[in-house]
Amino acid sequence: MPMEADLRAALMANGLSMTAIDHIESIQCLTLKQFANWVDSRAEVAKSFYAGNPLEKQLAMVSATKMAWREVSAVIERQIKRSAEGLDTDLLDEPLADSTRKNLEATFAARYKWSLELRLKPADTLLGRIKRGFERQAPSLLSVSRVRSVYSFNRAGEKKKQRISDTITLTMEDDQAGESAEGYRARMLQYEIMANAWGVAGCYEMTWPVGGTDKVLYCHWQNAMSHYRLFREKSEPLLDRFTEHCPALHAHV
Repeated sequence: MPMEADLRAALMANGLSMTAIDHIESIQCLTLKQFANWVDSRAEVAKSFYAGNPLEKQLAMVSATKMAWREVSAVIERQIKRSAEGLDTDLLDEPLADSTRKNLEATFAARYKWSLELRLKPADTLLGRIKRGFERQAPSLLSVSRVRSVYSFNRAGEKKKQRISDTITLTMEDDQAGESAEGYRARMLQYEIMANAWGVAGCYEMTWPVGGTDKVLYCHWQNAMSHYRLFREKSEPLLDRFTEHCPALHAHV
């Protein structure tokens, strides 16, 4: 059984070499929970993970492993606390750990030789929700009106001020750009961002069919985008019958 992707990403993000990661995998420390519970304190990291291995004497690698252990332990502790409170161990909309997000984006970029621009890149909360749904093989329903890109998420709450006299200044929310605005084109942009989220979160291999040996990609970006393009192709003719901001149009979309 290989090391789970989240643990591998956390180790890489904290600076562990592939030699160290392969060694940790070889001692059958394969999951976040196992890694967090492998030792009881940072002082035990070097001996417990690298006993008898030259890595035990490499201070930089031991230090990186300690940082990774502390980060992973914090994640597991939060999950345990939520479970004790009768809550789901993961908040669906909670942003992914930086290491996990960067690993997803790097895998996507390597496979498709493409990097999404900020206005088309799914916000961290959206990517986290989609990935957790895929892992559970139970994607959840999400109103497309809640879809945000990295660009719009970072701009949320920005305000514009316009001075109209010496004593009066108008303050306005900046909601007229990108997918936060209303209208057909803005809605289509949100669907495109959603398709991109599926492509990034689903860029990993799985065995199919169950019990088989063939490896397939969980969600092809091209397939997700083909659904978006078909939806747009079928809905655009409605613009000839309704104005872009007409409620009837959005009822059809």
